Order: sequence, then structure tokens, then C-alpha cells
Amino acid sequence: MSRRQQPIVAPKPNHPERWLTIRVYGNILYTTGAWGNNNMQLTNANPLKEAHIDSWMKDCAEHGVTAVLWQANCGGTLTHTSPVFPLSGPPLPPHNDAWLPVWNFLGDQIRAFNTLTVGIAAAHKYGLRFAYSLCLWDFVDSPFEDSVFHPNLWMLSREGEPFFGVPCYAEPKTQELMLKYIRDVLDREIDDLAITFFTHAQGQGTDRPNHYGFNQSLTEAYKKKHNIDPRQGSFDASNLASITGDAYTEFLRRLHKETSQRGQRLIACTTPDGTWGWGGSGGQQLWDYYNDSQSTPTIPPNCSIELQWQQWVQEKIVDGLLVSVSPENSIVQCQKMRNATNIPILLWRKVNPAVTSDQFSLFEDEAISVGEKKVDGYVVHAMFVWMKKASQFSDYPPKLWHLIRYATGENPTHMED
Repeated sequence: MSRRQQPIVAPKPNHPERWLTIRVYGNILYTTGAWGNNNMQLTNANPLKEAHIDSWMKDCAEHGVTAVLWQANCGGTLTHTSPVFPLSGPPLPPHNDAWLPVWNFLGDQIRAFNTLTVGIAAAHKYGLRFAYSLCLWDFVDSPFEDSVFHPNLWMLSREGEPFFGVPCYAEPKTQELMLKYIRDVLDREIDDLAITFFTHAQGQGTDRPNHYGFNQSLTEAYKKKHNIDPRQGSFDASNLASITGDAYTEFLRRLHKETSQRGQRLIACTTPDGTWGWGGSGGQQLWDYYNDSQSTPTIPPNCSIELQWQQWVQEKIVDGLLVSVSPENSIVQCQKMRNATNIPILLWRKVNPAVTSDQFSLFEDEAISVGEKKVDGYVVHAMFVWMKKASQFSDYPPKLWHLIRYATGENPTHMED
């Protein structure tokens, strides 16, 4: 069959999917030795080679990974060429001057060869699916004067103040920019396009609950539906989040047309209750609640969205869901979602290098349940995996492989047992 009819690497039926995130820029810097040592000398760092990426994929395959989640975005710049977004490194400045030497080094590495093309080929060489991580709300490091987004394309306050880093997908121009970027990625023969929550804007800014979301297109839709102009008086925050969600759902419809005609899956991130947002301590509390077993958020984020996953499933505009949920009840929540759908439910879990033993024990329980086919897949989000130095993190990669192995259904005993 042609590439547009069938993925290069098809998912194995009746086997849990096991994904590992490869944050490209972080792994480049650790693999080459540019990061990982307090006394690092960039002059001693080894350049990135295609063989490095090949070894990453070989390592994944040998440890039971079935798909890599390739995160090429770096706060609004990319580690591969794009018709829309700039490459990381000069001539763009880093987000702070202290990072300039590393930024320059990173820029040199990703210009030596096309990391995306090499990554796709290496993944398929070892029988891995290649999922591209689409970070739709992570553009905080694009300097305003160099950003591809017009100021009115960010989420706006009532006064027109932009929330830099978080685009408004109700704006046709935003959708067109993103689709141009995404089409280029899809045409490179990836297997899956996975929208992820990852963003540097999650806790950005001071606390201003429900301060953003008043773009003209959103407020007009709100007025049409509720007979109130939210810019002129009181408004219902949940209704505004729902209007923002409506616009995002429309974008997903367009996006799914692009993936389906190429035989690729569209996997969309969500929470079980569809609640999400960004900015201030409220945004950070949301992240902590759904990822790090923290308490229920006590303050709304600066900008909110309703993720309408039930509607996505009903309309068949997504081919799977990437679910963020607190680890204490993650399996039960994912099972409820699976019972309500007929598409794969993949549990997403960020694992920090400094993960506590109590947290890791919960992650182990999750992975074991995935191996028992209680959930369709486990997505391990790693900060980095391959290190030339950084002996202080020597126990981190084994923990990641440990979770992947548990998700295969093998050796269901805890690490310390």
C-alpha cells in the first residue's frame, strides 16, 4: 500500500503501546556533554552525529519501547527546519544571556544535519513508530520582534494585552500558520501526530485568574451564544473556556483531515474532566495536580480552555487520547474513558530525575496496570535519557527503562523488591 494508506510501522494489536519522549534539544546537550557537569566546558563537548540518534533508537527498541515521541520544539523554535518557525540558536537570542554559550552550541548541532529526517529513519530502522510531539501552546522563547505571530494572534485580555506564548486558535491566521508548519512535518512520513501539554508558559506571569481569552473572535462567539459581551461586564468563566474549546475543536477537525488523508493518527492530549489552562500559580497548580499528585487547584489559571474530548471521539476527529491524570487514580480514570470510547487511551506520565520514591512507586503501579492491558498504553515523558556526563543522574535512565519494561507485562515487582 502507499504511504497515504498505511503507516510504515503499524501498532501491534492487543499489545500495550509504550512510548518514550525524546526531548531533542535536551538530549543533544546531554549526549554531547554540553550539559550535565557543573564545570562544563563547551569546548570539550563532542559534536552531535547521526550515529548518536541511531543509538537512541536502538536503545529504545532494546528496552521495549514501541514508539518515540519526538519533541522538537524549544519554546517556539525548532531543532529542525520549518517553513514557519525558526531554528534554535543564533541569530535569535536566547531567553537570557547566561544561556548564550549553550544556545550557540545547540544552534551549531542542529544545523549540521536534519535531526528530524535522521530521527524518523532511525526509528523505522528499529521497528519503532515515530510520533511527533506537537506543542501548540509553547512559544514563550520567541522574542516578540521575531515572532511569527502578530500580537493579536496571542490570547488577549479585555484591554488587548497579549499572553505571549499561548496562541489563540480561534483566529484563522493562527490556524493557517500552524497547518503550514504541521503539513511540512506530516509529509516527512511520521506515524503519529501527538498534541501534548508541554509548555514553558504553564505557570508564567503573576496571578490574574481568567484574565485572557477576550480575542474578538472569541467574544463574538460568546455574545452570539450567551447574549452578553464578556468584554463589557460580568461573564461566566466556564462559558468562556467552553467557547475557547469550541474554537480548538474546530482546529482539530481541520488537523484530522490532514492526518487521515496521509494514513497517520492524530492523538490529542486531555484530562479526564477536560479542564486545562495556563498562567500564574493557577496554571502551575493544574499541572501539579494532574502530574505530580498535588492537591486540587485553589485558584483559576490566567487563561482556560475546555478540552471537549467526548465530542472529539463522537465526531471521530481524533484517533487516540493522551491523558494527564493524577497517579493516585489514573488507571480508574483512564478505564472510565476507555469504556466511553472506541479509541486508544494512552496514559501520559512525566518522570522527573528527582522523582521521590513514593511518586515512583505510584508510577510503577501504573505501568504494571498498563502491562495488564487495563489501559491501552503508557507514555513516559523523560527530561533526558542519554548522557555523556551528569553522574548525579545515573539512576534516572534505569528508572525510565524500568517503567517501560513493566508496561510490557514483564517482571511486575517494584524496583526495591
